[in-house]
Amino acid sequence: MIIVTRPTPYGEQLVKQLNAVGLAAKHIPLFNIVPKVDPIDLQLKLDQLASGDMVIVVSPQVLNVIAQFEHQLHFPKSLHYAAIGQKTAKLLQHYTATSVIYPLTEENSEALLSLPRLQHIGQRRILILRGDKGRELLATTLQARGAITEYYTCYQRQPIKPILSVIQDNSIDKIIIITNTESLLYLEQFINETQKRTNTLLVSSARIGEKANALGWHKIITINSADNRKLFKTLITLCHNGQ
Repeated sequence: MIIVTRPTPYGEQLVKQLNAVGLAAKHIPLFNIVPKVDPIDLQLKLDQLASGDMVIVVSPQVLNVIAQFEHQLHFPKSLHYAAIGQKTAKLLQHYTATSVIYPLTEENSEALLSLPRLQHIGQRRILILRGDKGRELLATTLQARGAITEYYTCYQRQPIKPILSVIQDNSIDKIIIITNTESLLYLEQFINETQKRTNTLLVSSARIGEKANALGWHKIITINSADNRKLFKTLITLCHNGQ
């Protein structure tokens, strides 16, 4: 059994793909995404940026929220745009109508910070669009390079009590997909030590994998991407090999 903990809509999309090829999968989200965008306020933030300043989007969920206000927002072409991964970049480009840079290796802050355009950022202002929780590495590193950074919170994660009958069923071999640290930490209160030994945890970054290992998980697979296409391909391989 594959348990997909990703929020809507990506969780349902992945489960549908897996079920379509005959793999047993359930969507058991750990968080709801609650929009926090005020389109007037966000537009003001965008308009205050000067030509050559930058907007960074850290997740596709940011753009799912922004899509609700698509006709009320304008992303100036005079700005530079960056995203944490390919999918986020493609979604962002729909709004910017201009190029969006993103790392080709891993989908994380470290990879984004390694891009040439972010090395010598000077006194540029950078607006970071994200959820209510997240790592500080991106902002602190850019500040150390001379940038002036500001966060804009686009959504809030609202915890959901999961379906315990599935998660805690020891008679079923499970692969549990975790794509952020907050979900891993929240899952901790519903999982016992036996389940950490027997279940397989599929995580989307080495950082999450290291945290899972510290929490006592025994079977951890890391793929360095939260993209559904890569998750799907990995799961097909795992299940074909009898994981």
